[in-house]
Amino acid sequence: MHTKHFISLSLIASFVLFVGCGPQLPDGMPRLYPVTITVTQEGQPFPEALVSLRSVDTAATGTWTIGGRTGADGTVELYTSGFRGAPVGTFRVVLFREDNVGLAEREAAALRGDPFEGIVVRIWSLVQEEYNHPDRTPIEIEITPDTRTLTIDAGPAVRIERPFVP
Repeated sequence: MHTKHFISLSLIASFVLFVGCGPQLPDGMPRLYPVTITVTQEGQPFPEALVSLRSVDTAATGTWTIGGRTGADGTVELYTSGFRGAPVGTFRVVLFREDNVGLAEREAAALRGDPFEGIVVRIWSLVQEEYNHPDRTPIEIEITPDTRTLTIDAGPAVRIERPFVP
């Protein structure tokens, strides 16, 4: 074998080994699989939603935090406690998405040291309340070693005013 070919094969082998060796998972964390979820509401992508998975069987998956935030296209790549992927199991899906008026102005005033008590903040939930609670959410999914993509529906479009608690 020529030296040039040997070096090329060595570089390729080193690259494959390097790419195949991801970050070391913490002790007790189950094996993770790459999963992307598309969230829709009334057939349209549901952007900027917080997605959180709660295990039905924490004995099998542990109490690791699983979730992410949807992008403009309504998709979210799942992460488990900062590591890419999700463990195998059955999960309840909790969704949060809010709209607000005045919150950014109040926070900016507070950071500047300006008075902010007079700034009115109004907040609306864009999903029905049951989607915010792991015990009441109507969404349940199953992740297997072969699961790569799932689509879930965030229910009917709503705009429910919530109290602002400073």
